[in-house]
Amino acid sequence: METKQTHGIPVIFTSKQLCLADVGVFAAEQTPLLIAEIERNQLGFNGPCIFVYYQVPQDAHSLFTLDICFPVCHPQANTGAFACKTLAPIDCAVRHYQGPLADLFNEGYAPLIAEIKQSGRAFSGESREVYHLWESPQSSQNQIEIQFGLIPN
Repeated sequence: METKQTHGIPVIFTSKQLCLADVGVFAAEQTPLLIAEIERNQLGFNGPCIFVYYQVPQDAHSLFTLDICFPVCHPQANTGAFACKTLAPIDCAVRHYQGPLADLFNEGYAPLIAEIKQSGRAFSGESREVYHLWESPQSSQNQIEIQFGLIPN
């Protein structure tokens, strides 16, 4: 199991309570608005889009909180409708996935969850998806880094 510690990341973000089935629609609506805000306020892109999931339930219909974030160079210059914050550093287990969203759980999440459980480490309740390359939901070229926050030993 690959692990790492992330660093603090200044981001512009939007947040919503939703269920897993609603993530795609929310992302499709909000991502272009965040990008436009970064460009309009000259915040400067400073990394790939990050989805931060808080307390994701075991079922697909219960609510949880999702933040869609873009790292920015100049968060202090933000004067728009979206807020800025700094994502806290986390200790995390990591898995790199390439492929369509339809296979993300079975080929990305499930093996990583099994590795974490086998290691005896405890989940922190926060997980992240870092979108290093995004073409479309169906693309085999998407490159997504899955990060599961871990409670420090």
